[in-house]
Amino acid sequence: PTPTPGDATYQSAPASGWAGTNGGTTGGADAPSTAIYKVSSASQLMAAIKAQGDNPKIIKLYGTIDPTSADNGGPYTTKEDQALRLQIKLGSNTTLIGVGSDAKLVNANLVVNGKKNVIIRNLNISLPCDKYPLWDPEDGANGNWNSEYDGVTILASTNVWVDHNVFTDAPKTDDQLPIEN
Repeated sequence: PTPTPGDATYQSAPASGWAGTNGGTTGGADAPSTAIYKVSSASQLMAAIKAQGDNPKIIKLYGTIDPTSADNGGPYTTKEDQALRLQIKLGSNTTLIGVGSDAKLVNANLVVNGKKNVIIRNLNISLPCDKYPLWDPEDGANGNWNSEYDGVTILASTNVWVDHNVFTDAPKTDDQLPIEN
C-alpha cells in the first residue's frame, strides 16, 4: 500500500535512539494489504493479532476498545480471567496505531515479550488497573499494594517504538478509592 501524505501508519522510528538500532524499527510497514486491519472492538483486535502471528501486520484502532466489553466476555470475573483478557500480547513486526483523537484502549495491558520490531502509536491508554492487587506489609517502610499491570509492558524485546501515546488512570484515579492499609 502507498501511504497518503500525513499518514503515520507506515512511519518508521527515527534512526537515532534505541528504536533505530539493529537496522531500525518499521513495525508492520512491510505488511501486505491483506494484513492491514481496522478494529473497533476487543474481539476484532484479538483476531487481528492472532491472524498474522509474527508476520508483518498493521492494526488501526478506532474508537474505544475495552477487553471488559460485552463482545469480549464482559467484566473480569476472577484474577485468572483478568490476567487472560487484560494482557494484549503483540507479535513481532506489528504496528498498532490509533486513528483519530479518540482512539482509546481501556482496562488493558499491551505486552511485548520476547518480540522485535513493534510500533505502538497514537493511543490513549487508560485504567490498566489490577482488580486483585496484593497487600505486602513487608514491602517498604509501611507496606505497599502490589499491582500487576501497566499500560504497556516490554520484556526481553528489541526495536520497540512507543510514540505519541497518552497514559492515565483517569477517570478512576487513586484519590477516588477507599484507603486501606
